[in-house]
Amino acid sequence: MTQLLPVGFGLGGHIPTSLMGPTEQTSPISSTNQTSYADTPMGRALITSMRGVGHTIPNPAVGCLVVKDGVILAEGATEMLGGRHAERVAFEALHTRGLSSDSAEVYVTLEPCSHYGRQPPCCELFKDSGIQQLHAALRDPNPKVSGQGFEYIRALKIPVTLNDQQSKAAVTAWLLPFLVQNSLNRPLMVAKWAQTLDGAIADINGNSQWITGPTSRAHGHWLRLKYDVTAVGLGTLLHDKPRLTVRDCWKPNDRQPNVCVVDPRGHFNPDKEEHASCFKRLVTGDSNRLVALMSPNGHSQSIAKTLDPRITRIGFCADPSKSIGEVIRDTLRGEFMTAWLGRMPQSIFVEGGAALLSLLFEADSFDVMHVFTAPKLLGGQARRVGASTHTSPPLAMASHFDILSTMQMGDDILIELTHSRITHQFFS
Repeated sequence: MTQLLPVGFGLGGHIPTSLMGPTEQTSPISSTNQTSYADTPMGRALITSMRGVGHTIPNPAVGCLVVKDGVILAEGATEMLGGRHAERVAFEALHTRGLSSDSAEVYVTLEPCSHYGRQPPCCELFKDSGIQQLHAALRDPNPKVSGQGFEYIRALKIPVTLNDQQSKAAVTAWLLPFLVQNSLNRPLMVAKWAQTLDGAIADINGNSQWITGPTSRAHGHWLRLKYDVTAVGLGTLLHDKPRLTVRDCWKPNDRQPNVCVVDPRGHFNPDKEEHASCFKRLVTGDSNRLVALMSPNGHSQSIAKTLDPRITRIGFCADPSKSIGEVIRDTLRGEFMTAWLGRMPQSIFVEGGAALLSLLFEADSFDVMHVFTAPKLLGGQARRVGASTHTSPPLAMASHFDILSTMQMGDDILIELTHSRITHQFFS
């Protein structure tokens, strides 16, 4: 199938913005005759929403524009959890500037909320506002909203327009963790890796730094900012010694990802300096992140007294009816992760290595994938996803993914894909 999203947009929103931040826009905007989706009102609203990347979780990162005669009067993005929603930020900015909303149009990426939570209902902002029309990209799947915001606004005699398929696809991709959690009651499962043209994600010695170039790495950091929990295998942690922080991309806020290290076989030894130092790197200097170690129950209990107290232990039990990949998948999506975070995780971003990715692929765990491919050939017996965990099934049993977006990242190519079950439910 052809690419689903507008050029330049992906699961991480507008990709150029993720790398450099928003560019200054001085010309009027219009919903017609645009050469780029990023220049349309809803495209601009989506880019505005990216200011809330990561730190609005579990709320969605929404963007809102107030527009009159093609000129943006005010804009807003959802603030950190507990703060103002995008519509309230935009309306208050409008009033602070002494401007009127009379005869203006509002573009918002998600249906205005209709219930009291940490903030009052956003739909009530439209009462006596003089707004001429509301344009929205998506209906909110939260049962506390689910069309009620639109009904309230229509009752005010304000027309509500659900936007075109292009806007629906672009905003769905951006809000997919929120949409999946609210529709399926589980976190979105995400795979990401960098590879050569022949599929190697490391050389024979396990070296993977660096297969892809700086642009790909910068966008990879942005994805850490977007997703709720970054998961990595113990082997990758010990070999690459990553910090798993956000450094090289645009940083509209200071959020660092929560990290879960997965040790499927219980090999972690806190008494080994090499092992302890890798975890120390994760917990030092980033007080706003949580770190966990996931391993078999027996191993988890055996290291309880010697493990750094800043690291949460998450144990799992073998299940003879399930593969180890299925057990890890269910644990990543289960109650122990919810207890660790104090809420259900909204998305799990699995960055590697080959062994963990392969185990989870065998269990058909992933909803979406970010695959960065460098124009290099390695050959030999280098590490590849799925190369050593299980016997390849017949072709008819292969999991099917659809191409969501493609983009050149420096010398590399990024391909983003959605599992067919996700494509059918959320993008059809």
